[in-house]
Formats: sequence, structure tokens, C-alpha cells
Amino acid sequence: MFDVTEIYFISGAFQHGYNYLYATYMEEKFHSQDYLIYKNEAPSTIENLHDYEEWRAQMYLYKNQGLYPNSGNDWIHRINYYGSSAGVYSNPVVNSNLFQPKWWYFIYKIPRKW
Repeated sequence: MFDVTEIYFISGAFQHGYNYLYATYMEEKFHSQDYLIYKNEAPSTIENLHDYEEWRAQMYLYKNQGLYPNSGNDWIHRINYYGSSAGVYSNPVVNSNLFQPKWWYFIYKIPRKW
């Protein structure tokens, strides 16, 4: 059995450049810490716990994308995919219920080192 504090990567994480690898690392690090802290404290309306945890990770990655600006990931698509699958959005068929960035969210894309 795997230890939840250990992070494992498949070879694909190394094939798309440093920013992709770093984003993958940040996602797995988030999962490791999130699992240790929150475990299963999802709202009762959540339909799929795994996808809810993925949605939380994608939201975290979206807000920190300035750390890995050239990762090649479409964060909004990933947020909407996992959020819809988890039941975060009330009616995902109607696009207005999905995650839509506000005008000032560009600050999340500013390259940074911390």
C-alpha cells in the first residue's frame, strides 16, 4: 500500500517540460496535504468524492498558475470537468453554472517564483 505522504510520478510527467512537471508535482503535493488535513470533509451534496478532490486541486492549481505558466494545461476546462462530475455545479449543462473567471483573475497568470 502507498503512503499518503509520498508522491509518485509516471514517466509522462517528465515528457512535457519543466512547467508541466512542476504543475503535476504541485497537484500531487496538494492531494497529499489535502488528504491529511481534510480527508472526507466534502459537502453532503457532492456526488463523487474523487472528482470533488480533483476539482479542489484544479482550483488550487488555477490560482497558482503563475508558478508554471507554460504547463500547457487548460485549467478552466479541468475545473469545469471535475466540478461537473462531482456535482459542484447545480446544472452543468447550462454553461452559466460552470466556473467562469472574473476579469481580474489575470493576476493568477503573472509569472512568479513563490
